[in-house]
Formats: sequence, structure tokens, C-alpha cells
Amino acid sequence: MPDAPHPLLVVSDTICPWCWIGKRRLDAAIATLAAEGLHFERRWHPFLLNPDMPPGGIERAEYRRRKFGSAERSAALDARVAGEGAKEGLAFRFDRIARTPDTRGSHRLIRWATEVAGPAAADTLAESLFRAYFEEGRDIGDPVTLAAIAGIAGRRRRRRVAGGRRGTRGPGGRDRPRRGPWRRPRRDFGPPPRHPRGKAGGGGGGSVTGGGGAAHNYGGMI
Repeated sequence: MPDAPHPLLVVSDTICPWCWIGKRRLDAAIATLAAEGLHFERRWHPFLLNPDMPPGGIERAEYRRRKFGSAERSAALDARVAGEGAKEGLAFRFDRIARTPDTRGSHRLIRWATEVAGPAAADTLAESLFRAYFEEGRDIGDPVTLAAIAGIAGRRRRRRVAGGRRGTRGPGGRDRPRRGPWRRPRRDFGPPPRHPRGKAGGGGGGSVTGGGGAAHNYGGMI
């Protein structure tokens, strides 16, 4: 009987480009280790790059101008990310991204997928979220968009999965978004959603990596 997989904690934000790049590198490392009989199970935990982001997000051009001082500086950083991503087979399309979103809803969705269908489904969903945002330019702060990415139908189900008020605690304070590696935020991302009937999943495939470390080390470029 094979040994149980080792848990591997992933702390990441769904709009962190370096996390998606790092994910591909982790995928390769995990595949190599699996061939040698060492298996891992990734478990997702949320990280907020922008804990003060308003619920509707901010126009990306304005957000980047405020953060980096000029459109030219922003474009240069985007080009560097795109270059690194291309080495991993990722096609970053920053030109398609209109808004920088509040990512709390996407983190709720990943947790819901974990609780309903398990860590593998959360990996699949995380890949779908990265791809939807960075390649397709979709607004992953929008509940309807999140539900479509996850393959969830019905207004009530969308509200349960992507809803939740800011400023409320999760059970026992678990799975809180970090403002920095292993730090607690001033606001939590809400209570766990009720389980809708049906399965999480749909779209994309894979997993994630980088987490808090990647977001922290490259925070000045995101």
C-alpha cells in the first residue's frame, strides 16, 4: 500500500504572477519526486497582496501608476514577468487585464473546492483562476465570473461560494489571508460558504506554488 502523500502548504494570491510561474516549477519538481516514490498533496492557503483593495477592485492602469509611479515603469516590470513566464510555457496577456481585483472571493472559492471535492480539485481551480486572469484578462473579483470559472450554476450557489462579508472571522481563525508571510491581516475574508450541491472544478489543470514567499520577495513588482 503506498504511503500517504506529504502535505505541502501553498500560500498564494490569485493575482500574483510570480506564484503562477513558481507553480510550474513546483509542478516539475513534484513530478520528479513522484517518479522516485515521494508524493505530495498541495493544500492552499490565502495571501492578500492588497488587503485594502475595495470590493470592486481598481482600474489596473491607475493601480499600477500609483504603485510604480509611471506607465513606463509598469510596462517594464510586466515585460520581465512575461519573459520569465514564457520560459515556463505561460502566456501573460497584461494588455487584456482591465482591473486589479479584490481576491477574497477567489480564495473563498478555492477553500470551497477543497472542502467539497478535495485538494486536487483546488489545484485545478487555482490553475483556472490564474489562467483566467493572466491569459484571458477576466475579472476574478466578480462573483459571476468566479462561478463560471468553477462551473457553478445558480444565483444562490454563486452567492454562497463567492459571497461573505468582509470583516468576519472564519472558524477558529483558520485559512486567513496573509498580508505578508505568516502574518495576520486586519480583515479576514469571511466565514466558510455553505456547501452547494454539486462538485467544484472545471477548466484548467495543475496547481500552484510560490505562495507567501514569492509574493513577499517580488512584492515590489506586482
